[in-house]
Amino acid sequence: MSLISGYSSTYSKSQQEEDTRSIPDSVFSNVQTASIISQPDRDAEEADELLQRELYFFNSGALKGTLSKRFPGTYDKIKPIIEKYGLSNDQLGVILDLVLSGKLGQFAAKKMTKLLLPRRLIPSRLFIRIFGKLSCRDLSPSIMASLLNWIVCVYDLIETPGDVVKMYPVLFHYLTMETFRPQLCHLLYFMTKRVHVKRHRIERLQELVSKFGAEPELYGLLSVYKGYYPEIELPRSVKRTNFIFSHPDPEMKDNIAQIQAFWQHHFVLNEEGLHRPPVPGARMVKRRRLGAKHIFEIPHATTTRQQLDSVTIDQFTDTGELARMIDRLELPDQMAAVLNNRLLQHVLVCCSDDTSILRVSYWLSNTLQSLMRWHYTETSHEYFKDLLVKLITMTRLTRAHLPIVEAFLEKYICSWNGIDFVDEVFELLTYVRPLAFEDLEHNYLKPLYQLFCVSDVTWKSRLLLCYTSMVKNWALIDWRSHGQRRMDPDLDTEVDNMVWLFRGLDFDVEYFSSIHHLIQHVDRISALGLVMESDHPLLQHACLSFFELVSSMSLAHDIPEIIIPAAPVVYRSFFSTTGMALSRICGIIAQYKLAFEENDKQTGDWVARHTAEYLDNFNSYVMDVCSSLWANVSHRRTNPDYIPFSLSQANYDTFRAMVEERGQSMELALSLTHTTCLAGYSKKFLTDWMNEDNMDNSAHDGPVTPQLLKAMGSTLSYNEYCVEFLEHLNHLGFHGIYDLLYSTIGSLIDRRKQLTEGVEEDDDRMHEPENAEQHE
Repeated sequence: MSLISGYSSTYSKSQQEEDTRSIPDSVFSNVQTASIISQPDRDAEEADELLQRELYFFNSGALKGTLSKRFPGTYDKIKPIIEKYGLSNDQLGVILDLVLSGKLGQFAAKKMTKLLLPRRLIPSRLFIRIFGKLSCRDLSPSIMASLLNWIVCVYDLIETPGDVVKMYPVLFHYLTMETFRPQLCHLLYFMTKRVHVKRHRIERLQELVSKFGAEPELYGLLSVYKGYYPEIELPRSVKRTNFIFSHPDPEMKDNIAQIQAFWQHHFVLNEEGLHRPPVPGARMVKRRRLGAKHIFEIPHATTTRQQLDSVTIDQFTDTGELARMIDRLELPDQMAAVLNNRLLQHVLVCCSDDTSILRVSYWLSNTLQSLMRWHYTETSHEYFKDLLVKLITMTRLTRAHLPIVEAFLEKYICSWNGIDFVDEVFELLTYVRPLAFEDLEHNYLKPLYQLFCVSDVTWKSRLLLCYTSMVKNWALIDWRSHGQRRMDPDLDTEVDNMVWLFRGLDFDVEYFSSIHHLIQHVDRISALGLVMESDHPLLQHACLSFFELVSSMSLAHDIPEIIIPAAPVVYRSFFSTTGMALSRICGIIAQYKLAFEENDKQTGDWVARHTAEYLDNFNSYVMDVCSSLWANVSHRRTNPDYIPFSLSQANYDTFRAMVEERGQSMELALSLTHTTCLAGYSKKFLTDWMNEDNMDNSAHDGPVTPQLLKAMGSTLSYNEYCVEFLEHLNHLGFHGIYDLLYSTIGSLIDRRKQLTEGVEEDDDRMHEPENAEQHE
C-alpha cells in the first residue's frame, strides 16, 4: 500500500512539533539511515518507510527556515533511494507541492525537481498544477523552466494525456515568456494536432519569429504548423537541421526507464497472490516481462478531426478497402504512426504528397537526432535499435527512404564505429537513393572504406553484400524510361518522380557513371580484402556474389553497362583451394561472355561501348582459365611468348621449374584432374569408376593422366575421361565450370550440338505415326 497515502501536505507548526515528539530520535539517526542505504538488497518496502519518515517533516507545510536547514541532510538521504526506486504518485505530489510552494531556494528547488522520478503513470492533475503557476507570480521563471523540462521528460507517462492537451491554449498564451519559451514550444510540439492549428495562432507564431528572430524552438513549432498548412512561409535564412527538439535530460530519461521496468516486474509479482478490486477509470499499463527489450513507442494513428464524408485509417481492414476509399481518407493527427501501421504505409506510397512526408519528417528528424546523441546507455540503445527496425520494416515496402532518413544516414555514417546497429545500418544502406558518384563517395564510400580496412572478415563480407543489395536495388529502376523522359524537350521539371519514391532522380546526374564507379570501387576493395584475409571463403562468397549480379546486369536488368572485375579478383578466385570459388568465377566469366555476345547484337544508342583493349583484357581471362582447365587447349602452342594470368617471366619460370621437378606436365598442372581444389574429386571419381567396372586400381597413384589411364587398361582416352568427369562435376553442383567450358571449348560445343540434335530426333520419332494408314 502507499506509505504516505492519505497524508496531507499542509501541516501547522504545532502539529509538526507534536508529531516530532512522538517519534524516537533513533529513527532519524544518521547511523541507521546509512546502514539502510548501504544494504545492497534493500527491498521497496524499506525504501518507502525511509522516504515516508523524511517527507513527513520535509514538505510544503514546514516553515521556510526549517526547510533550508533540513535540505542538505534530507536530500543526501533520499537521493540514492529515489534514483533506485523512484516515487509513488503520492510521494511525487508531496515533492511537487514543496517545489511549487516557493519555500525552497532556486538551487534547492531545481535539485528536488531532478528527483521527480515516477514509478508508474502520472496523474494529469500534477501537470495541471504546474501549468497553474505559469504566471510566475510566486515562483521564479528558472524554477518553472526546470519543471517544464521535467514534463517534457515524462510526457509519455501521463495517465490521461487528453486532460493535459486541453491546456494547449494556456501554454500557447505564455510563449512570450522568454525564460521557458523553449520548454513550452517543446510541449506544444508534442500536443499539436490538426485541430490546434488555427489562423490566429499561425499569425501569432509569425509575429514571435519576426520579433525574437528564428529561435530554434519557435521555428520548429512553426514548421510543425506548416505540416498541416503548407502555405505557411518559413524564414529562408536559416538551416532546417539546426531546429531539432532534443531531449532535455537523457540521464533522467534512462533512470525513469529503469525504475519503470523495476516496478512493472514488482507489481506483477505482487499481484499474483493478491486480489485487488478493479479501479474504475484506471488506465491499463502493458506489462513487460523481466529482461524484455525496451520498445520505442510510436504515436497511434488517431484522427480527432473528421469530415462527415471522410474515413479514418482505423476503419480499414485490408488493402482492398483502402484502394476503394483512399480518396476519402482523412490522415491521422500524428503521421509518425506510419512506422507502425502497414495500411498507412500503403497510403504514403500511393499518395506521397509533400505535406504528409513533411509531417513524418519532423517527427523522425527530432527523434533520430535525439537518439543519435544519447544512445550510449543500454535503454536508449535499445530504443534506437527498435526505431531503426521499424524504419527497415517500412522501407522494405516503400523500397526508398524518406529524405530525412537519408540525411540521418549521411550524418551517422561519418561517426559510426561499425559496431552499433550493424545489421540495421547495412540494410538501411541498401535502399539509399542513386547519387552522383562524388556525393556517394563522400557520404558513404569513404567512411565505410575506413571501417573496412580495420574490421574483421565477417564485417568486410557484410559490407560487400550490402553493396550487392544496393546495386541490385538500383538495377531494378526502369533506366530506359528514365532516359527517354530525360530527352523529352517538353518536360518542364528537373526531377524524374516516376522511378524513385518520395524524392525522384535528378535529370542532370549521370547515374550510369555512378554505377560504373561504384562497381569499380567494390572491385578494388574486394581485391584488397582478399589479400588482407588470405582468400577467406566468407569474403570470396561475398565478392563473387557481387560480380554474379554485375555480370548479369546488362541482360537481366536492361542496363547498357558491362563492367568486368580486375585481374586480381579473377585470378585469386581461380587459384583458390575451394571448388566453390573456382566454379563461381568460371560461371561469372561465362555470364560476361554471354553479355558481350548479346551486346554485339544490339543496335541504337542503348548498347555498351568498349575499347579493343578492354575486350582483349576480358578475352585473356577466358583464354587463361579455359586453357588451364582443359588440357587439350594451350595458347602457348600458337603463341610461345604468351604468359598466362598476367605473370611476370620470372614467376612463370619458377612455376614451370616446380612442375617439372615433380615430373608433371605444364599443360596438366592446372587442369580439371590436377588443380588443387578438384584433384580430390577426380581421384574419388576414378576410384568409383574402377570399382564399378571391376578394374585393377593398384596402378592408381597420383592424379589422372593419359599414361595412368593407359596403364590401367582403360578404353577411355584422357579427353573422354575429362568429359565424363566434367559431367560429374556438373552433377555435384559445379555448374560454373561446366557452363564456361561448354560455351568456349570447340569439342564440347560440338558434343552439346550432337546431343541436342539426337534428343530432337528421338522426340520426332516419338511423335511420328506408326504407318501411313494411321496418318491418313
